[in-house]
Amino acid sequence: MAFPQTLTKLIVGTFVLTAVPLLVALVQLALTVNELATQSQLAVKRGELAGAVGLALRESSLSLERSVRQAVVLEDESLLTVLRSNGKRTEEVAEKAMLLPVSDEDLLRLANLNTRIEKLLANFARGIPPVGEREAVVKQMNDIADQAEESAKVVTAVSANEIAALQNKAYEGRDNWPYLIGAAAVLALILGLGFSFWVSRPLRSLDLSMRRLGQARFDEPVQIKGPKEMESLGQRLEWLRHRLHTLENEQTRFLQQVSHELKTPLTAIREGGELLHERVTGELTAGQDDIVRIIRDNSVQLQKHINDLLNYQQHRSGVPLRVESLILSDLIVQVLREHKLDVLAKGIQVKPKLTPITMAADRDRLRVILDNLVSNALKFSPKGGIITLSTQLDTLDGTLATLPAAVILVEDQGVGVKLGEEEKIFASFYQGSHQPEAIVKGSGLGLAIVREYVQAHGGRIKVLRPGESGGRLECRLPLSP
Repeated sequence: MAFPQTLTKLIVGTFVLTAVPLLVALVQLALTVNELATQSQLAVKRGELAGAVGLALRESSLSLERSVRQAVVLEDESLLTVLRSNGKRTEEVAEKAMLLPVSDEDLLRLANLNTRIEKLLANFARGIPPVGEREAVVKQMNDIADQAEESAKVVTAVSANEIAALQNKAYEGRDNWPYLIGAAAVLALILGLGFSFWVSRPLRSLDLSMRRLGQARFDEPVQIKGPKEMESLGQRLEWLRHRLHTLENEQTRFLQQVSHELKTPLTAIREGGELLHERVTGELTAGQDDIVRIIRDNSVQLQKHINDLLNYQQHRSGVPLRVESLILSDLIVQVLREHKLDVLAKGIQVKPKLTPITMAADRDRLRVILDNLVSNALKFSPKGGIITLSTQLDTLDGTLATLPAAVILVEDQGVGVKLGEEEKIFASFYQGSHQPEAIVKGSGLGLAIVREYVQAHGGRIKVLRPGESGGRLECRLPLSP
């Protein structure tokens, strides 16, 4: 699809084309009003002329009738000149009436009137008619007078007809105008929506490309087609994609190299600490035993931090889930067994309330979720405290209308989550306000990894009752991700 060269041209062109239907409607309205104004002026003129012609026709016909009766009664030849003049004037008025917008029937009536007047005047061409013909002449004049009166009424009615026609025209325009405006508005709306969709296509491409970059999907190139400004922005995003891809690869290589370099000496430190703890080299004093214990504990903690970094980087690299069928309670028992020494060291009681649930999930990542949840509870639990770990079947958002899910609830008797931090604790490297006393602080990645892995399965995790004593983390995982 061809786009205008610049975004400004595209916006202006869209505005102009959208406004065209409304402009057409306004022009049509102006033409209609102008036509009504012209017709009203013409109607006024015709009305005035029709009134004058109708009045003149009545007056001339009455004058003619009076001249005929006087000539017949008085038998005065000098009255014939006035009679003929009145007859001619009546004919002229009738001819003017024929120029008005009257019906064909009325035109015939006016023409017939002139014909009768000519016949009447022919009777007086040789003078006053004889006594025997005068009654017929008077009757002929009466018929002319009646016909002239009817014609005068018809001519006078032209004004009323013009006004009625003008009113009908106005009513017709008034009735049609809403349809015209409605059609113009609908057409403008259709054009506006069409051009909005057209303009939004490159914007949707930009949004999709940004989302891919945010999801670390750097394998798909950014291609934006549209105005120059958007194509230029697409080129910058493509450059950013290459840059981020390079940085992501460098970060992955750096973490792999660092973890490898750290694991070798860390393993040696742990093995040396274990040998000293087992008294392989001989008995230790109380102070030496404390130092060995500190070395062992911190080396284990350091190894966990390294594993957290590797797990976090593995998820950020977009490694797909390896889904398999498993029994959730069995995996929880396995994780609790791995933390048995930590539980015994702090004198904590773990009370599992497990419901047998079979689900499809990535075993390794689910184990990391459970391990981090248990580690977090152990970290914040006081010595001699109680940790409750329960599972049950429910739905993804707690209603009956969504997918079935496994609910994992981990509760401890620690200080709990401060109000306002219920979302922050799931951010990478965030350390909450309530931190236990420890020689080595946590990495702040445990719960971030949990949320990443839970969301990768299509689940949700949240803090229950923040601001209260005791930590409560609820994790909902769909039975099939």
